Amino acid sequence: MLLGYVEESDAGILGFSKGCPNLQKLEMRGCCFSEHILALAISQLTSLRYLWVQQLKGPQRSSSLLEHQVVSLY
Repeated sequence: MLLGYVEESDAGILGFSKGCPNLQKLEMRGCCFSEHILALAISQLTSLRYLWVQQLKGPQRSSSLLEHQVVSLY
């Protein structure tokens, strides 16, 4: 699934992740989610095998937070 330039809230991406438990591929471009919430959403996508994020526009706390979550998928 491709999410491009989505102006949804952090609550929106959390709801999305809960509603798509079998999602295997997610690409995001120019979205406005915070890194912390994005990492939490990814942790709920238990079937996710591929993630690509480009131009994340939301507030960022730590560059290693999202990287750690992606590594734990494997």
